[in-house]
Parts: sequence; C-alpha cells; structure tokens
Amino acid sequence: MIDLSDKKTLRIITYIVLIYSILQILNYMISFLRSYFNLTRSTLIPDSLIDYVAFPLFFILPIFIGIAVFALRSLLNNKFDKRVIIISLAIVILYFIFGSTIYGLIMDHNPYRN
Repeated sequence: MIDLSDKKTLRIITYIVLIYSILQILNYMISFLRSYFNLTRSTLIPDSLIDYVAFPLFFILPIFIGIAVFALRSLLNNKFDKRVIIISLAIVILYFIFGSTIYGLIMDHNPYRN
C-alpha cells in the first residue's frame, strides 16, 4: 500500500498534478489563440464568436492555474500539505475522466450562443 504521508510520494504526486495542470493550461491557451486568429481573418464571421470560444476558459483556466501555482509553491518550499495535494489529484483525475463532459456542460450554458 502507498504511504501518503511519505514526503517522496507526495512530491511525485505533486509533480504529476503540476505537469498535467501546465499541459491543460497550454492546451486551452493554444486552442483559444488558434481559434482567435482563425476567426479574425474572415470578415464574414461575427466578432461575438470569439466570446463564444473564450467562455469555457473563464471557468477551466482559473482552476488549473490555481492548482499549478499551489503545486509549484509546494515543490519550491518543499512543504507538502497532504489534504490539498490529494484534493488537487482528485480534481485532476476527475477532469481527466470527465473533461469532455465538463467542457460540454459549460458550453451548453454559454450565454454567447445564439
């Protein structure tokens, strides 16, 4: 059984959480920038479509930025709060499993939709 009070185990979990959070941040930022540049090229596409694409980022990015900041701070200070690390890992695992469902749910409530 894995001992979650061991500092080495918490460090490994924190690295996993940090890497996944950074990858998600980069993924959403790059996809938004690609969409932004593709949508602004054509004069036939309305300007409000950019807001439609950006809406889910207002919910998803702050969560992953907060997790990444906490994980990086924990690694730099070498102080690991077991409860917060486990909660961060749970959020990351749940988003890994249900990410497309969460994204779809946010897009269903997008106010910039027609």
